[in-house]
Amino acid sequence: YVCVKNNGNLTDTGKIRMFVEGKKQGDEMHYELEPGEEKQIPYKIKKDDVGKVVFTSKYQSLKH
Repeated sequence: YVCVKNNGNLTDTGKIRMFVEGKKQGDEMHYELEPGEEKQIPYKIKKDDVGKVVFTSKYQSLKH
């Protein structure tokens, strides 16, 4: 799972993308969050991909 949280004071919508070795994998996962709301977005990661995975949104990237 990837955890996303809206730290702002307006409703936020966006997409989470997963890249393995620089290549987009799987579907973009859409989310809508109310102010202060937090959600876990499910993604399947292969055991061999650990350390090579990057999740991106419009605000930041997270290496796994």
